[in-house]
Amino acid sequence: MGKIASDRDSIGYFDRSDSLHLDRIADDMAQGIQFNVIRPKVVITIPAHNEAIVIGKCIESLARQRTVLGDIDKDDFEVLILCHNCTDATKKIGLQTLNRFPDLNLIVLETNRPEVNNVGAVRRVLMRIARARIFDKPGYIAMTDADTVAHPFWVANILGYIGSGYGLICGRIDINVKSVSPYAKKILALKSRYSGLCILLNDSISPDTFDPLPRHGDNSGPNMAVRADTYDYIGGMAPIGFCEDIDFYDRVVWGGYEVRHCPMAIVTTSGRCEPRAPWGFGAELGTWNGKDGNEPQVEGLEALLERSRIYALIRKYLANDDKYVLWAAARQSGIDRKRLVGHIQEYGTYRSLLHRLEKDLDVLESWGLRYPKIGIRRACDELEDYLSLSS
Repeated sequence: MGKIASDRDSIGYFDRSDSLHLDRIADDMAQGIQFNVIRPKVVITIPAHNEAIVIGKCIESLARQRTVLGDIDKDDFEVLILCHNCTDATKKIGLQTLNRFPDLNLIVLETNRPEVNNVGAVRRVLMRIARARIFDKPGYIAMTDADTVAHPFWVANILGYIGSGYGLICGRIDINVKSVSPYAKKILALKSRYSGLCILLNDSISPDTFDPLPRHGDNSGPNMAVRADTYDYIGGMAPIGFCEDIDFYDRVVWGGYEVRHCPMAIVTTSGRCEPRAPWGFGAELGTWNGKDGNEPQVEGLEALLERSRIYALIRKYLANDDKYVLWAAARQSGIDRKRLVGHIQEYGTYRSLLHRLEKDLDVLESWGLRYPKIGIRRACDELEDYLSLSS
């Protein structure tokens, strides 16, 4: 806490504020909120920095939630918005929107504390407050963004997982492409196509009974919901300014919790190229939003098949403790034997171990030399040809 006390004014976006200090800020803010008169099963958290243009549509989409049978019980969910370091009318518009939807359980908070300096810090404060407002362990803390509009059945789909045993629900994220260039639209379509084909390939080799088809590959901040006790176990959101959602997802999986990539819990996020978080999705989109350029490079069919063979060896080792199978997995992957053994000892489930190995292969230099990445169009063609021949 020394830096925060002595150097508060110089905290920048990528400085990491002390987690315990942020928790105290959250607890102080929570004391100013009316004690729960409802018992929400889902609390939705929304960070908002200078979002006056879009925050109204976001709130309206939550106010209009329903079920396939009709009205939703508004007391089943609550919405927390934290306007942080804003210089526009974000808070004012949020409160005005509440006047339009008085039956929506909406709390609009505000802070100008320099320690709440980036998206991870804001999410940590919000989610700690949300956790305190969920009385039951099966309840979920949901995440979305101020420039995001929820599908009318979004909350109902999250509520449907109460008591299911899933530690994390990752919903589908559609992109509003009205303002993006034709080339950027093509890249987004290719990325979606590639992700879907990879899922089909993996399922054709090793079906996932815990996260079955249909599913998607999205796992980021605009659409995730973590079970309250899972949030407690992993220690909350890391107060980092980039990929805080990916770090969060990783820690949930490595903690051994089941994850569902639900195709029906849908939101649509903006395609703006002026991101609130440096190097986030908006920045990535901005690199494609000009003229035609180099397309993304991804792993091709051979690399993906070799990954599957390595993972099959790991499954075989876990089933019969054959050290020769383990050495074969180390040899084929290029992952050091001691490191591989350490992973097996550390990660308690096959799924958490597999996720660790995926991360290792992503950055392993020898793997990249053996399987250089290729253009995403070519990779999609390879996968489609393979799947069509094997079906």
